[in-house]
Amino acid sequence: MKNNNRDLTLFFSSQVPQIFIIFIILLGFFFFNQSVFAVPASTTDPAAASVSNALPTEVSVSEISIDPVVLENISFEELKEVFRKNPKNIPIRKKLLEELFKRALDHSNNLEERSKNFQEASEIDSDNYKIQYLWGNACFEKKMWEDAATHFEISANLNPENLDGLMKLGLCYLQSLKLEEAVSTYEKAKKISPKNFYILFYLAKASFENKDYDNALENFEDALPLAPNEQDAATVQEYLNKAKEQLASTGNSTRDETQKFIVYYAGDSQKDIGQLTSEILEQVYDQVSDDLQFKPDTKVNVVFYKTDDFYSVNQANKWVGALTQGIKILVPLQQGYSDPTNVKGVFAHELTHVLINLKTNQNCPTWIHEGTAVHSELQAVYGDSNILYPAYASLLEKIKDQKAFPPLQTLNLSPSRSDSNGEIMQGYLESYLAIRFLYERWGTQGMDELLTSLGKGSNVDNAVEEATGRNLAQFQTELFDWIPSL
Repeated sequence: MKNNNRDLTLFFSSQVPQIFIIFIILLGFFFFNQSVFAVPASTTDPAAASVSNALPTEVSVSEISIDPVVLENISFEELKEVFRKNPKNIPIRKKLLEELFKRALDHSNNLEERSKNFQEASEIDSDNYKIQYLWGNACFEKKMWEDAATHFEISANLNPENLDGLMKLGLCYLQSLKLEEAVSTYEKAKKISPKNFYILFYLAKASFENKDYDNALENFEDALPLAPNEQDAATVQEYLNKAKEQLASTGNSTRDETQKFIVYYAGDSQKDIGQLTSEILEQVYDQVSDDLQFKPDTKVNVVFYKTDDFYSVNQANKWVGALTQGIKILVPLQQGYSDPTNVKGVFAHELTHVLINLKTNQNCPTWIHEGTAVHSELQAVYGDSNILYPAYASLLEKIKDQKAFPPLQTLNLSPSRSDSNGEIMQGYLESYLAIRFLYERWGTQGMDELLTSLGKGSNVDNAVEEATGRNLAQFQTELFDWIPSL
């Protein structure tokens, strides 16, 4: 959208005595030319260009007692001081808003500095939804989902018809795993634009993640013919098939809800494992949430499948004992789940993934995810996270005298990347050792700072440095020097 800027230059009448003009110049830093709110031409956000429409443009000459020449030379701080003394003066208000937005929309400034300017602008014009919308965009670009959601929420309250703001608010909720809020937001957006492919797709996706497979199916089916290209159509079709499979495999399940969990049991399995599951989930929840210094408001979903359904629906390898998807723990019903120790280990591992997803807004490297999950699992199984499974202990003896270890960022933790179980096991072991090292040196506070920083949108290098005072390379060097001492 093109900027519609209009400059109004006001001149004093030639009849004004010269002595009065001299007096005005001496007080020049108090005066401003009339100026309509303008957005820098460099911005690419179409909403930014139309912010001027939210401000009044007509000002009578009687409201102005300003020398326009002097106005152009006044400093930003002087401008704020003049506005503080004259908060009802419309030209001063407009000029200050213009300067605040120039700084707020300047991407060369860091987010903290930009946010200060957005904050000042919102205090001046609290009813302007576009201020909160653009502020939300600034946070959204930095993947600060919770902060972005806060501003998009305010913007939506001020203008419920802002479709782009609603869509981004829904994405923030999805990233933060606030699934019910995401569904509600996309339902509102759907009422505004019922044939919008992206609204239908993300509404279906949020419903799918929230285990509302009927609603997911309906909206995936509505989205499919609207897909803009073959790739998007293939993605929708894949989700559509998964939703049908999930509905078929869990359609006859029973449901048990507590303050922390919603558990779905395939068939009549609840009567066999329900009591054991409830007790163990409560135990591992307390352990893992204490270790991670995080107790979420969101309830964790646990879904028990019939064994064959688990592997077919989730396309999992046969050795997989459980999976985590967002806030869902997916578990096959197997004979081994009658062993309380085994169950505790599995649930501690998967619950760690869920809480990390929530705490970091799904912004966490795999080595931190898996290393922390193994650390929690060992604590649950042995009561001591330093005690290793025999296979891990044997592997540690083989590798700890190595002169070099793979960098953490390159570890192979995916079966699809290699046929070597040994390589994958070493990746899990090294990830676990990195987390154990972090706990030993920096304690639960260090882990909390690491995950909190990731949750605010930091990359792993900055998060590690914030938690340990060392950059990632230095952290790895100290880690690799420490491993042989075990």
